Amino acid sequence: MPENEDSMVVERPNDIEIPPPSEPYTLIEPFEFFNNSSESSKKCLIILNQSIRDMNLERLWPNTRLHICADGGANQLYNYFEEESDRSKFVPEFITGDCDSVTDEVKQYYMLKGTVVIPQYSQYSTDLTKSILLSKIYFHSESLRQKLYNEIEPNNGLAELGEPLNTSNPERVFIYMLGGIGGRFDQTIHSINQLYKLNKSDPHLQIFFISHSDMIF
Repeated sequence: MPENEDSMVVERPNDIEIPPPSEPYTLIEPFEFFNNSSESSKKCLIILNQSIRDMNLERLWPNTRLHICADGGANQLYNYFEEESDRSKFVPEFITGDCDSVTDEVKQYYMLKGTVVIPQYSQYSTDLTKSILLSKIYFHSESLRQKLYNEIEPNNGLAELGEPLNTSNPERVFIYMLGGIGGRFDQTIHSINQLYKLNKSDPHLQIFFISHSDMIF
């Protein structure tokens, strides 16, 4: 330190706020799910069929309104908890997909807790894309949302239900994916491919893949 008493050391602050440029611009908010903002009603958590043991599910869950398990993602949610008292607090609204991975035990458990299971056996889309489509239908309008609780044609009923979606001026929907990155290589590539495709077809969907070490968007 200099001997001069008037000398002062000033450290740069850890956080520097940079105002956005004049419009148009894209505002990226990857940690929006930690905030109970006015948009909290438009947040969805999708659990894919990959281990979520290392993830902070307890913090993610209450900050999202809609919870969907993509087929075997229901097994991952079930196995995340060791105690029944904890497991019973985290019940998804929906399980969807071709249902070739979710076990009968897990499916029956969540159905008894009120979960709606929507089998979709078509192989022209993946469990991930079926789950995203379900979330689009759910947040589009109250009338469409109610149809999700009726019997839906099990082959491709979600796609038929989602055909008339009006996306002329949709509100932003935040979709957080647990799993899908870092497991099987083909599934990881498919997840990244969906980020690019949906950014063009549905730019109102703000999609984030969360792993134990990364957030990808």
